[in-house]
Amino acid sequence: MKKLKKLLQGPREQEGTTLSDQAEVKRKETKVLPPLVNAITTSVKKNAAPLNFPGHKRGIAAPSSLVDAIGIGPFLHDATELPELDSFGYPIGPLLDAQQMTANLFGASQTWFLVCGTTCGILAAIMSTCSHGDTLILARNSHVSAASATVLCGAQPKYILHEHNLRWDIAGGVTPLQVILTAIMST
Repeated sequence: MKKLKKLLQGPREQEGTTLSDQAEVKRKETKVLPPLVNAITTSVKKNAAPLNFPGHKRGIAAPSSLVDAIGIGPFLHDATELPELDSFGYPIGPLLDAQQMTANLFGASQTWFLVCGTTCGILAAIMSTCSHGDTLILARNSHVSAASATVLCGAQPKYILHEHNLRWDIAGGVTPLQVILTAIMST
């Protein structure tokens, strides 16, 4: 029975740790910084004049009250696409290495880091997978950009009412069974 239970569990449940915990243990074992962290740390140590975005200029132009509250570190490491940090459009260096390591961590064939925020990522995901006339099953409480993406690509949304967590009085997600039943009823 124990063997069957272990087979039915995923690797995280078997080891009792999260993916983040596993990555941290692996990093400590190898004593190597992740490629993107290493590139940002190297960039910060150069102490070059910040003539690029973001506008806080590595904390120099940040509100003093915010620097007092969180320190200068987050501003020093908040970097954009500097030559030494690679390019999101066509990564060939530390960004590509970091994306490949992330894909490996999650057992995916490939991973792309999201840029431009949630809306951009949702628009890209839906518009790259749905065509005019396709049906897209969405939770009723999905991000508003999901509805925008269906309009832009011509897909037809089919909404599922999300669960509601009475204990916390918050909206929840949809179950796999709800998705399957909705898909069956839509055909």
